[in-house]
Amino acid sequence: MFGLIGLYLALEKGYTGRQVQLAHMKIANRRKDWPRPELPPRMAELTVLDVLRAGTDAEKEEMLMKWAESVWRIWEHQHGWIQEVTEGTLFPAYK
Repeated sequence: MFGLIGLYLALEKGYTGRQVQLAHMKIANRRKDWPRPELPPRMAELTVLDVLRAGTDAEKEEMLMKWAESVWRIWEHQHGWIQEVTEGTLFPAYK
């Protein structure tokens, strides 16, 4: 669940890696039980191996973003639920 929350925050909200890390720490203190989302119907087109195989640091960074986007796309059927859980946990007053 934390991975999906991180993808949501980075790709949809524009959080930096450090901001995602801080958000993870915040929600870990607020919620201990996490429901299991329904798995995606298919695998992502890219894998971590694609990131590791990239040459330069810049190519790795670019491939990392492409990989994250491909993973986020396969979870499209859960985007609303992930947003609701994330926003409700990070900002409970606005629930």
